[in-house]
Amino acid sequence: MSCRTCHKRRHTLTHHFTPMMSSSQPDNYKNQDKHNDVEDHQSSAQSAESNVTLSSHIDSKVSTTLLATVLIIVRGYDSKQMTVLRALIDHGSQATFMSERAAQMLRLRRTPINGTITGVGSTKTNVKYAAEIELLSRHDPSFNIRIKTCIMSTQLTTQLPTQTISTSYWPHLQGLVLADPSYNQPGRVDLLLGVDVCAQIMKSEVIKGPPGTPCAQNTTLGWILFGSVEDKPVDKLIVMHHNLDLNDMLKRMWEQDAYDKVIPTAERS
Repeated sequence: MSCRTCHKRRHTLTHHFTPMMSSSQPDNYKNQDKHNDVEDHQSSAQSAESNVTLSSHIDSKVSTTLLATVLIIVRGYDSKQMTVLRALIDHGSQATFMSERAAQMLRLRRTPINGTITGVGSTKTNVKYAAEIELLSRHDPSFNIRIKTCIMSTQLTTQLPTQTISTSYWPHLQGLVLADPSYNQPGRVDLLLGVDVCAQIMKSEVIKGPPGTPCAQNTTLGWILFGSVEDKPVDKLIVMHHNLDLNDMLKRMWEQDAYDKVIPTAERS
């Protein structure tokens, strides 16, 4: 194998341009040419010692969306059975919904209906029964409202929150009587309070904290918490290290060229 540029017996990548010398030129020029070749090889060897190191550092923060949940006393209007349910406050719902599990606990008298619930992406769910219930507050004895709820045969929602939220020190929330003391622990939701109930329980007091902390709003059921909550920051260190050895690369290229060289057979010779 020879260089494609000077046709000498060396790899093309090792070629460094040197002026072509004629045979009539003095020997000192030829010696100078050899000296240049030596310097070229030395510079190639020095460049082969180069190392390339790439590193990066990334700081990431984990955030969780906190939805407003409450613990509320629910009583069957006809059965007078009473229990405490965990409810989700949903301003985007036009009606109140209850799980089948809660309806059986309260022994509700059901009324047949033919309803359709349209959700995100135009998904539709049929509702066959409704019932009347009373809502009472654990903190305000004077609060008592009677509403109609749809009974869902399917699960209302997944456990909320979806993961345990670290209760960091939030000074703006100190001393508040919470509507759901276990707001940071995943738990089942058996009641979804629609906008008709929200309008009757909301109060004007709102407390906003710094970014990454929940907001608080006062209601007749206690203070509710909601918003995007940042958990403890997690530092992720990504280091990429790569050593580039040109000598080893050239050696492998020479070996590859030797394997690729066609060996003449008896027929070709």
